[in-house]
Amino acid sequence: IGRELVPSEDQNRFVVNVICPISTSIDYIDDMMAKCEAALAGLKDPENDREIIASMFATTSFRPGSLVSEGTLFVRLIPADERTVSQADVIAIARQRLGGIPGMRAVALDLSTQGFTPTRGFPVNFAVQGPDWNTVTQLGDRIRRKLIDSGVVTDVNTDYRPGMQEVQIVPDRE
Repeated sequence: IGRELVPSEDQNRFVVNVICPISTSIDYIDDMMAKCEAALAGLKDPENDREIIASMFATTSFRPGSLVSEGTLFVRLIPADERTVSQADVIAIARQRLGGIPGMRAVALDLSTQGFTPTRGFPVNFAVQGPDWNTVTQLGDRIRRKLIDSGVVTDVNTDYRPGMQEVQIVPDRE
């Protein structure tokens, strides 16, 4: 219908989830977070040459359910009436700049829609389930690739992390 029930709102803030390879060290993640901050630092409004980012705050393993191999970058912008670019435009620029950093993957999240979407705040969420784990992971990856290849959506992500270490415990009931 050409409209959204709850459209994105410019709240002068967004989050970037930084996903590093499984089993990377905290020092590696810290280095990646510093590279992300450097890539966004000094971002200026093209019309008035004023810095757009008011502050940034980087953490590792902050979100519930996040892995040690992930970090979160909280970005606060100057007020909307003091800049000529929208929050959505700044997020697009952030995607472009962070996408060029090797050794990690960045997923931007617009916090304004978080209360109206699935628990993680993404506007679209798929759950692939089934009795056969290999089939589920293959189908999930196929859906992810098709979404990326479509060029219609951004920040396609999955919470499946191949290679993640696992411990299986079988109790001795006797």
